[in-house]
Amino acid sequence: MSNDQFYAGLRVIGEEIVVALASLGIAKNSVDLKWNHGLIAAGSLPEFVELEVSTSPSKRVLVRFSREQLEDSADRIDRLEVRAIVGRVAAQLAGPRPG
Repeated sequence: MSNDQFYAGLRVIGEEIVVALASLGIAKNSVDLKWNHGLIAAGSLPEFVELEVSTSPSKRVLVRFSREQLEDSADRIDRLEVRAIVGRVAAQLAGPRPG
């Protein structure tokens, strides 16, 4: 797989998390995504990448994705486990819903 697919997967997954949070009422501009704390060296892709998603200093979630999961998500998220992670992150950050 290529570096392009890896980085495209980062973008697609990040966008999906932002969209999922927006659907739960969290403003897109309040979502902060940090992949490996911003430390991914060009040319040497890690086997696993941590993503920290936060909506405030006190609300943050840390998850891990494999390089394979990222590369497979370059165009869209087809893997069920990746979709589940996106949903779990959104639910944890949105908190309990009234009703």
